[in-house]
Amino acid sequence: LTKKRTLYTKAYGHTEWVTDVSHCPDGRVLSAGMDSKVCLWNAHGQPKCIDLLGHTGSVAKVLASADNKLGLSAGYDKSIRLWSLSNGREVQCLRCHRAPVMHLSWAAGVLASADRDGSVVSWDPATGDATHLGAHGGHATALAAASYSEGGGGGAMGYEASGGLMPHGLLSGGQDGIVRLWDLRQKRSAMETQVHTGAVNDLIAHKMPNGDPLVLSAGADRRVLALDPRMSLAA
Repeated sequence: LTKKRTLYTKAYGHTEWVTDVSHCPDGRVLSAGMDSKVCLWNAHGQPKCIDLLGHTGSVAKVLASADNKLGLSAGYDKSIRLWSLSNGREVQCLRCHRAPVMHLSWAAGVLASADRDGSVVSWDPATGDATHLGAHGGHATALAAASYSEGGGGGAMGYEASGGLMPHGLLSGGQDGIVRLWDLRQKRSAMETQVHTGAVNDLIAHKMPNGDPLVLSAGADRRVLALDPRMSLAA
């Protein structure tokens, strides 16, 4: 970063805690807050934002699509909302969760979400159809695409990814310490393993310099683990 920009003024911004941020491909920024707002910040000049209003509770997660057309948000009102990044209007409201939606992932044309009851759901963004994949014991605490760009970055950023250990796969972690790899085409768990003695706090798909895939997990047990998907996610 060559220049710091504070995305807050007396006229614009959140009135409560900011819970998440996401970078749009064109340089704009999406932010989520406990004030039920999603803010879309401009990329240049004096900080200004458009308030994307619709959630009726705290917003937990925001993402931007790779084509810079849509913003996504998930919240405590148990909904996922799709927003037009060109005019700030709500495009679609997706509902099927019975608990606050805490995590989102969007890659390989598939939207996925996870909630505080542990449920993991995949969506068809075009139709709004939902498929319940399964559930973790306790909260679902991490969600990421099982894919990465050629640069080796993880699939958790929300941008479409070009390859990975399973291009149409999804990684999830829970309060139960289990990491699961879901096959989104077959709508089932492809593999799972108990790796942490506490919650799984974060997951990312990673490519080694020699091209071998890895899954990196961070846990409440103070451990960071490298899991081999070729060995059923063995650490």
